Amino acid sequence: MFQAAILDLDGLLIDSEPYWDRVVFERLAHLDVPAEALLPSETRGISVKEVVENYFKRYPWSGPDPQEVCIEIVSRVTDFIRREASIKPGVHELIQFFLARRIPMAICSSSPISIIEAGIDRLGIANVLTLYHSAQNEKRGKPAPDVYLTTCRKLAVEPRAAIAFEDSPNGVRAAIDAGICCVGVPDNGFPAEMIAHASCILNSLEEFDEERLVLLWNKQSR
Repeated sequence: MFQAAILDLDGLLIDSEPYWDRVVFERLAHLDVPAEALLPSETRGISVKEVVENYFKRYPWSGPDPQEVCIEIVSRVTDFIRREASIKPGVHELIQFFLARRIPMAICSSSPISIIEAGIDRLGIANVLTLYHSAQNEKRGKPAPDVYLTTCRKLAVEPRAAIAFEDSPNGVRAAIDAGICCVGVPDNGFPAEMIAHASCILNSLEEFDEERLVLLWNKQSR
């Protein structure tokens, strides 16, 4: 059976993507990045550092450098998450599902550590996680598989023995390219066909159960 469950954070466990969309849009629009270029599909599942640097290359601005802009964005999003982010349906049931089976859990996110920790506090799951890891500590963020490979190394499990849960195409691609079985749970704005490479697709975490776990393991272990 799977030896670890690896969970994305934004858009999967907490409904934080609207805050990212809002803060990134407002800050970059203020720096004269064209509004029509600020598309959520270009930012979901990607680290804020990469998002800001990509826009800076395309639409160079005067004033604060990309690093300063990143710090401002992260600070505002962290505040929103701590104060008001809602928990996605089925999250605590999923946590209890893996706890009951003694399967270690980790969070693997493109967000910086401060965001991850704010999300963990909001969820109240610090005591049940084995570890959490940020793609900002990698040379390449999602959709590259690096963050998942490092998470598996830290968990001391082979990628094929892990199951991941993702809400975005970039996250799904990162997990699959790492050799991990990946359950796609499309967040708002990401219809199922956009993450068609997932090992299976659910409408909500509420749909995950023992039957799906066994089916996915049988498929992964062939």
